[in-house]
Amino acid sequence: MTTRRGTHFVMIMVAALVAGGLACSAPLAGSTPTALPTESAGKAGTETPTETAGEVTTEAPTEATTGAPDSGSCNPPTPDPSIPDGASWQVYCSEAYGFSFRYPPGGAAPEGGAGHGVIYLPITAGTNLIEKYLNVTTTPNATTCASPNSEGHEPGSIPSETVTFNGVSFLKQTAGEGAAGNLYNWVGYSDLSGTLCLSLTFILHSSDPGAFATPPAQFDQAGESAVFEQIMATFTWPTP
Repeated sequence: MTTRRGTHFVMIMVAALVAGGLACSAPLAGSTPTALPTESAGKAGTETPTETAGEVTTEAPTEATTGAPDSGSCNPPTPDPSIPDGASWQVYCSEAYGFSFRYPPGGAAPEGGAGHGVIYLPITAGTNLIEKYLNVTTTPNATTCASPNSEGHEPGSIPSETVTFNGVSFLKQTAGEGAAGNLYNWVGYSDLSGTLCLSLTFILHSSDPGAFATPPAQFDQAGESAVFEQIMATFTWPTP
């Protein structure tokens, strides 16, 4: 009899303990369960970096943004009054180094990147002349200076002379090259100013008349080249 009563008492106690444990583990009314951290939640106070609008980036310097001098220093002389439309010539101004010159309107706007600019000049239509343009190149920390177009040629193989425009002495080089039915006649003017090599290379790109069954009219090389010295006559370095 005693054994049965003891067993009954133990069963009552176990049932009470189980009920109490379930009651403790249930959330309180009105409370918000706390979620266990997951891998996607990340560490507290730490955000995963993302690309956002307005992010600051580092860009390679360009001629237009490096060491810009006072824009007032770019005031090249006007072309000779005898040149038609000379008063409407546009100004090329190097914001990096301050040199400037004028060029005739009608061509494409200057384009290029750091240390290099290209200006496409107007040409007479109806001939084998494809395009006429000016390459402007700057090379810092230079000890010698020549047109980039002279690279690869044997020393002394390109005719050269010294010419002066507005008190600035330039190495003038003249040459012609051909490739795959195309001809490139160029004239380069280069000046070493301190350790900066500046080259202005004018290029006449034409098609080889021999590549056509009915060749187009031959362009007037002297007439198309006349503008080269007219542009150089407006060149100037910034006034100290």
